[in-house]
Amino acid sequence: MYVDTWHPALSSAARSLISSPIDGYFASYPSNSTVLLSRRINGMPAMLAYPYGEGRVVVTSMFEDWG
Repeated sequence: MYVDTWHPALSSAARSLISSPIDGYFASYPSNSTVLLSRRINGMPAMLAYPYGEGRVVVTSMFEDWG
């Protein structure tokens, strides 16, 4: 993945490319979303954030690899 939009949640990223297990991407999402990470292969969102009520929702297609 690569950093699409800088966000404090990504402050520990030392490079613009991030290696992490990903399962899919978001094909549809709220129009007021900010894409934070995108897949390198197809450019589709892998992490995004959008406002909800008084807060924000952050969703990702990354997963922890326990294998």
